[in-house]
Amino acid sequence: MQEVKILREITIPSALIQQRDDDIIRFEIHEEKVISVQDIKDMTEIVGIWGQGKKFYNLIVMPDMENIPFDVRQYTAGEERSRFSLADAFVIPSIAMQVIGNFYLRFHKPFLPTKLFSSERTAIEWLDLQKKLNA
Repeated sequence: MQEVKILREITIPSALIQQRDDDIIRFEIHEEKVISVQDIKDMTEIVGIWGQGKKFYNLIVMPDMENIPFDVRQYTAGEERSRFSLADAFVIPSIAMQVIGNFYLRFHKPFLPTKLFSSERTAIEWLDLQKKLNA
């Protein structure tokens, strides 16, 4: 596997965001932050500026959070948040978070192909498969 280069990186109050050279945007959500809809909008805006409207594959690394507000889950699943995205791979650290994530997938029915993973490696493999399916 070839080494991936980070083209751009920014840290905002809610996350570290990295644009990789393989069309993946990596979001590492900060542990101490309760995510808001505005945080998600800010992240989406950054990706839009970086890609000048191009769509990317998202690798979202979540901390072990006890609660993700309903409005955040609803907005994240929607079409507006997905305007610069082709697929979402969530890396979920714990069984409890995976239960919440599975509920999110069933209840909110994300607009994009979306899957949960326990490791970044398997999440990236799935995103690479999504790239091939979209080629």
